[in-house]
Amino acid sequence: MKCGVIVRGLHGPVKVSNMENDIQLTGIRSSQVEARSMSGNVYYSGEILARGSYFLKSFSGRVDMDLPAGAKFKLDATSGRGGIEINPSDFQLTMQKQTSHLVQGLVESASATVSLWTQDGSIRVRKK
Repeated sequence: MKCGVIVRGLHGPVKVSNMENDIQLTGIRSSQVEARSMSGNVYYSGEILARGSYFLKSFSGRVDMDLPAGAKFKLDATSGRGGIEINPSDFQLTMQKQTSHLVQGLVESASATVSLWTQDGSIRVRKK
């Protein structure tokens, strides 16, 4: 698709992909989220459910997540050329591995997984 994708207030599995434009997922309540864009930004704002799987990927765009303060998750964030911005105190994140292009960590006794990937863009995870 050559148009942007906006999904709001969905309760249920989400799987979205496009080639050139942004993907914006807001108000989402789902245990299965997958969003992929080749050159657009990918944005997620919603809940993190127990045993959920959240995968956001953009080859050359930015990947951003705004999560509730009580979210519990295992984080795996990789940015080939961009930076990764996350404030560990926002989520009581215990770092397992951290470099300028990789962050792996755990928030409490998380059963949900959050995987974020971009080759050329940056990654940001913050508390909403």
